[in-house]
Amino acid sequence: MDEVSELGDSLKMAEKRLFAMERKREKLPELNEKYIEFMNDYQDKQHMMKIPEEEVHIDARVTYLPYHAVFKEGSTTTKLRVVFDGSARNSSRLSLNEVQRVGPVVQNDLFSITLRFRQYPIVLSAYIAQMYRQIKVTENQQDLQRILWRKDPSEPIQHFRLTTVTYVTATAPF
Repeated sequence: MDEVSELGDSLKMAEKRLFAMERKREKLPELNEKYIEFMNDYQDKQHMMKIPEEEVHIDARVTYLPYHAVFKEGSTTTKLRVVFDGSARNSSRLSLNEVQRVGPVVQNDLFSITLRFRQYPIVLSAYIAQMYRQIKVTENQQDLQRILWRKDPSEPIQHFRLTTVTYVTATAPF
């Protein structure tokens, strides 16, 4: 059974969430500015690609992810983060996360990691900027991560494919 083909329409829900986010952005100019910066960065780094008009048609292997912004004014590092919702249910009452095949946990549990810190006199730690966005999704799977976007409500809605691992999908940690 190919569960992906059981995914229903997700476009209407994605449109509703886009409109709701636009209303919020209109009320909060700082949020709007940071939101546009974030999405421009996503596009500039080719982590999302505009879908040509002739490819926008909807078929069984297309899923639109709704998304929203998490805005923390007091944050010193990332004031805004856009969260793509892989758990949003579509017209068939399924979500992308429910049909993904999740592998085994590959990282150690936190307790084991903490114990290892006691074994050595020096410990190095690193931060990988935009870690998930460094991993490309195979082209034939990118239509499962479509989004809608426009900078301004007066513009037409554009369709995009996310080309990298999206950090709130079930498979991201694996």
